Amino acid sequence: MHLTALVPPPFADDMIENKEIVSKISGFDMMTWGELRTYERNDLKEENNRDVTKLKNAIVNDGFTTPFFIWSNHRYVLDGTGRCLALEELESEGFVVPELPVIHIDADNKEAAKRIVLMISSQHGVITQESLDRFIEDIDAIGIDDFINLPGLDYGMPELPDDDDDDLLDDFESAEEDEDAIITCPHCGKDFEYNPR
Repeated sequence: MHLTALVPPPFADDMIENKEIVSKISGFDMMTWGELRTYERNDLKEENNRDVTKLKNAIVNDGFTTPFFIWSNHRYVLDGTGRCLALEELESEGFVVPELPVIHIDADNKEAAKRIVLMISSQHGVITQESLDRFIEDIDAIGIDDFINLPGLDYGMPELPDDDDDDLLDDFESAEEDEDAIITCPHCGKDFEYNPR
């Protein structure tokens, strides 16, 4: 395998010297699935190792929320290969695919287009368990693992306490004496309403 160092595109020096940021977005419009499905797709991620089940669940439950990024005038999907695979499966299952949002991106050549794919696919921040817990603390996280994929992070329900952790069980036993009670989970800190009726 031959590795070549990536060099900045020729226009980068001018942008840095002039402190000018250039928008590479050349347009936005809606495209039929019949047309978009014929576009070449980037192959950065292994297609045969992709499970689009969670992506399909998200599209069915929340609608189509993320536009495709396409290389202007080149019939090439910069970002959206997984969404294409999910839509193909959904269509084969009988779902009707609407017109889809596309953002046109300018690139001088295929190398520049691939650089854009790498940039789009890069993660420029780290999601930690703590930051995820803080972010989802005010939403109903039940079933969230059906449509997101964050490897190495726990975004489901907290684990049940060990046998030697009697605090939660004591709370439930004392709550049974009351009509209604609020129980605080010792693992996630959330309050739950308990009604023994």
